[in-house]
Amino acid sequence: MNRGIFLIILNVFISLHGYSQLLVSGKVLGLPGRRPISFVNIGIVNSSVGTISDEDGSFLLKIPNYYGDDTVIFSALGYGNIKIPVAGLSEEANYMIYLKESPTNLKTVTIKGDSWKRRIYRIGNRSVRGSIMVADTVTAGSAIALLIKND
Repeated sequence: MNRGIFLIILNVFISLHGYSQLLVSGKVLGLPGRRPISFVNIGIVNSSVGTISDEDGSFLLKIPNYYGDDTVIFSALGYGNIKIPVAGLSEEANYMIYLKESPTNLKTVTIKGDSWKRRIYRIGNRSVRGSIMVADTVTAGSAIALLIKND
């Protein structure tokens, strides 16, 4: 009996360890200016673990323990990426992550329009003239289309 209880308790501790996770929180700020960056992509590359920062730059990331050897990446449009090893993160700290501005210069875009012909579309039933409202469900669509004035 004692051996059965011991095995149950051991199984509970092993399963709890398998589901344990690291909760990392902090705020993402931009340099220069140290202003909060909204909606920063935060996560582990090639995994489904990740989150985005709030409007004020704050975040909370839950990392399962089996990602202990991986790296967390912080990325946002217009800013450079920051990579931090999961092994170097702690739950007790409230991290301040600083992303440097990294603008991307785009090539000039020229937009040209082609001339277009005006097309006339006829809507409705061509065999019926006038605005006749039909209560039948089979031809109800044609009755509604007849009510649309085609200029």
